[in-house]
Amino acid sequence: MSRRRQRQARSSANVPPIMFQRLQNRWSPYEILDPAQLDSLHDASMTILEDIGLDFMDAEALSIWAAAGARVDHKAQHVWIDRGLVAAALTTAPSSFTWRARNPAHDVHIGDNEIAFGPPGGMVYISDLDNGRRPGRMADYENLLRLTQLCPHLHFGPWEQVTAHDVPVNVRHLHRLRAGIQLTDKALMEAAHGRIITADNLAIASLLFGGLDGSPVIGDVINVNSPLRFDERMLGGLINYARAGQVTFITPFILAGAMAPLTMAAALAQQNAEALAGITLTQLVRPGAPVIYG
Repeated sequence: MSRRRQRQARSSANVPPIMFQRLQNRWSPYEILDPAQLDSLHDASMTILEDIGLDFMDAEALSIWAAAGARVDHKAQHVWIDRGLVAAALTTAPSSFTWRARNPAHDVHIGDNEIAFGPPGGMVYISDLDNGRRPGRMADYENLLRLTQLCPHLHFGPWEQVTAHDVPVNVRHLHRLRAGIQLTDKALMEAAHGRIITADNLAIASLLFGGLDGSPVIGDVINVNSPLRFDERMLGGLINYARAGQVTFITPFILAGAMAPLTMAAALAQQNAEALAGITLTQLVRPGAPVIYG
């Protein structure tokens, strides 16, 4: 058979489409550290929280910590967190939850060894065969959303896949969310960059889902401004999303030797301390708020 006929045969074959599906990891994670080493790492993280503390550059966040019994220096915007406070918060953080999508068939279950994939986010440039590498535009973002919707292996839909440089910064999140709602029916992610942006996102999500009622329908990453600092913008997003019962990914932004010690053990202790501090704050804002260790 010629190559042309082979191609025609392949193209005409009745290949069933790959359907969107939930994925579960059937294997236990590889344990790099033994229980004693894990305890040592956790204890080092607690020492960082109790003896060194972190900066929380937001007045409301400082008040929340103070009301919970943490030692707070309001002038320095610094908080020392007792390990008992962390332990209590971890008892209210849900071990699993369902992230609702506009199409219930695309709901995403978090936890219980389930695996969820999403597109990358935060890119500034885009490249294609026709135009080469260039700053992203809104049309590029919309095309990426179309691809995301078509891909059965991506469980999340809209995110900040590429910056839309042709849209003013102050309304960029609104255009992204509008496009995400129009072009996908998968679980929504949108920027948690401060109180104003998250208030807009929550208002739109409430209209879309007929209210929020505490069930997760939108979320985003909360980056720690490592080392040991949460800035005002991220804290505003964390507080707004957590208070509304929406999802936050607490994600330390660490490079060993740059924003953390050079040794792996010390860098992990710092990363764990930063993540636990953010997770604890979400539970102080709203016990049971869905949160992910990023």
